[in-house]
Amino acid sequence: MHPVRWFLAVLLVVGASELCCAGPLHAQCKVEWYFGIPCQVVYESLVSQIKKWRTMAGCTMGGQRCLYKLQSASVHFIAAKHTTPFKKYVDDINFRWSPITSSLAVMFR
Repeated sequence: MHPVRWFLAVLLVVGASELCCAGPLHAQCKVEWYFGIPCQVVYESLVSQIKKWRTMAGCTMGGQRCLYKLQSASVHFIAAKHTTPFKKYVDDINFRWSPITSSLAVMFR
């Protein structure tokens, strides 16, 4: 077979495999919570917990309560990363919230 035809055949196979396997190669989710407590309390609790779980201490016996890293925190947004302890996959975690009267709505992605 002519080299150009080999190249086109390989290109076609690679292109077809990309189409059938398109999409994210990771889990995605979105959750909404509604709290009846002040926004500041939720904000401080989330930031505090992320900081507590930054070391390997919570990874014993296959646990995942470890290797969290706070990326940024502001009045309406928290961004963090979690690295799985054994495979070293990195997950992005984002919290957004907005006050609803006297309670709080939090969206987690």
